[in-house]
This record gives sequence, C-alpha cells and structure tokens, in this order.
Amino acid sequence: LTFLDGSTLIMDEGVSIIGRTGTSLIFAGSAGLGIDIKPLVSGTYWGKIEADGSNSSLELLHVRMQGGHVNIISNGRAVIEDCSFRHYFIGDIPIIRTENASDFQMRRSFISNYYEVNIISTPALIEDCIFQFMTADGIDFDNSPAGTTLRRSIFRFGKGTNIDAIDFGKVDFMGNGSIGLIQQCLIHDISDKGVSIGEGAQEINVEGCLMYNCGAGVAVKDN
Repeated sequence: LTFLDGSTLIMDEGVSIIGRTGTSLIFAGSAGLGIDIKPLVSGTYWGKIEADGSNSSLELLHVRMQGGHVNIISNGRAVIEDCSFRHYFIGDIPIIRTENASDFQMRRSFISNYYEVNIISTPALIEDCIFQFMTADGIDFDNSPAGTTLRRSIFRFGKGTNIDAIDFGKVDFMGNGSIGLIQQCLIHDISDKGVSIGEGAQEINVEGCLMYNCGAGVAVKDN
C-alpha cells in the first residue's frame, strides 16, 4: 500500500493503519511536498501506523505526523527518514515503539512533545535526529542487541523530573542486557541523566558526546 507525495491523511479518533505479515506500507513523500497525517479535530489523538509480523515493513519518507504513534513489532521492519512526529500524549504509550522487530532505521527526523520512544529487542540505527519536550526518557532502549547505534542526535528540554535523555535497560529486569553505541550526541536541559546505563547492560560505549544542564552526565547503575 503506497501513499503518494503531497497526500494529506485526516485521521478520526481510534483510526489506525496496520500492515500484517508480508505487507508493505510506503509513505513516499519528498522534500518538495511531503505527506501530512493529522487528527480530524486539532488537539485530539487518532490511533497508530503499525508493521506487525514477518516481512511486514513500513517506510516513512518526508512525513509530518501529529496525534498518532508508530509501532513496529514481531519481525516487522521500518525505515524512517526526514520526518517529524509531534504531540502524542496518551498515558505511557510511546510515540515510536518497536518490540522484536527485525530492523529499525531512523534518520534526520524530529520528535517533539511526546512521552518517550521505546526500542525493545530490536537492532536499531538512529542518526541525525532531534528529540525534545519529552515527559519520560527521550529514548528507552530495552534488551538492545549488538549493533544498536545512535549517532549525531540532539536531546533537549525534558519536561519534568526523573527524565533521562537516553536509557539502556531491560523489560521487567528480564532477558539479555543491552548493548549499544552512542556517538557525537548533544544532550542538554535534561533533569536526570544524559545517558543511563542500568539493569544488567552488557556493553554501552559513549563517544564524543557533549552534555550540559543535566542532573548527571553518564550513570552506571542497577548491576
């Protein structure tokens, strides 16, 4: 299923777009026009865009999305480039979430006014993105496998207390500890830790990052 450049999707409350096993969802926007996805009523929330199942895939290119969230699960995969995701607060639902996905890549994207991004048991490559105005962790990596990499991204302006920019841990303290590489990131105005390494993390490397106005820079905790 392909959505063409210049499209606008107006989503009512609870409406979702879900691709199951073997399905490809392609949002083929360009720098010239792009694709808008927004709620029918400003300030309300719709559902999600989801890739669920083996050989399901989601490609988001030059998409401006508000009021919904993205879910990649159960061996689905996703490529997100040059997108913006804004204004999604429903309880503790992440604006972007993966769990047991086969691959997740995100580049040059902007995430603002959200609860958190949660990457669970998924090989991930995230580059050149901006994360701001989060009310929980900017990105929460749980049980992240070897190859998980975050580069040249900015985390700023956490809203509230006990907010980490980047957190490595486990889901319910179970499973393998996280592995990850963080390179050349800028982190500032975060109430708690710039990088939190906890819950049995196996190997986290932090290289060439600048952090200021944070409660702590890098913290290693929870065994």
